[in-house]
Amino acid sequence: MAQICKLPTADSIRTLLSELTGDTVKVRERTGVPPVDYIATYFDKSDRLQGVLLADLGFAASSGGKLAMLPRDTVEESVKAGELSEDLNEAFYEVVNIMASLMCGEEYAHARLVALDHPAIEAPIGTRAFAVNHTKRRCQVEVDFGEFGGGQASFILR
Repeated sequence: MAQICKLPTADSIRTLLSELTGDTVKVRERTGVPPVDYIATYFDKSDRLQGVLLADLGFAASSGGKLAMLPRDTVEESVKAGELSEDLNEAFYEVVNIMASLMCGEEYAHARLVALDHPAIEAPIGTRAFAVNHTKRRCQVEVDFGEFGGGQASFILR
């Protein structure tokens, strides 16, 4: 088995989020500085850091709200407040946990979610350094959940 995880693509992210929410989700690739409100950390079976998912508040709120079928007003209020409600945070945790499946495959290392930090600055220094130093294997996207809004996310892998 390989020692690295599979890099998700915009298409694989679109497919997973559409299946997860039961609705059409628009995803397009982006470039530039990745979002950093939230950082999800993924390890392999050997407890080796394999990758991170950086997400902005918009992505966290809209993906969590859409998954949990929360009222759109709840999502909008969280974005205005600058942080997720407890319900949205729990739902977003489930989203990033399920998104670990995008990095797995027969020829690739298995990835599992080990932490979700907000603000991202609370993540361990090694995780933050990984996000800054590993720039070659990156998939950055902008996601639109329709009436729930959207945001940006960036997978950065070893």
